[in-house]
Amino acid sequence: MKAVSWTSSANQDLVEIVDYLAEESLEGAEAFVNRVDQEFTHLLEFPQIGRVVPELERNIEDVLLKRLLRE
Repeated sequence: MKAVSWTSSANQDLVEIVDYLAEESLEGAEAFVNRVDQEFTHLLEFPQIGRVVPELERNIEDVLLKRLLRE
């Protein structure tokens, strides 16, 4: 099974997004965190859905979470 991990900058971004959302709605922030968790669970189940990052030499994939912000 592939490993899924956060980069430190992605983790910091998530913290900042959740803090921002929590200023308006704790429920909204919690819902966002739950959706992110669901997406990562989905990524573990279907590891090929990630996009290969071409600028990195290692075989690293990322998942764009833009659609989470629209929901």
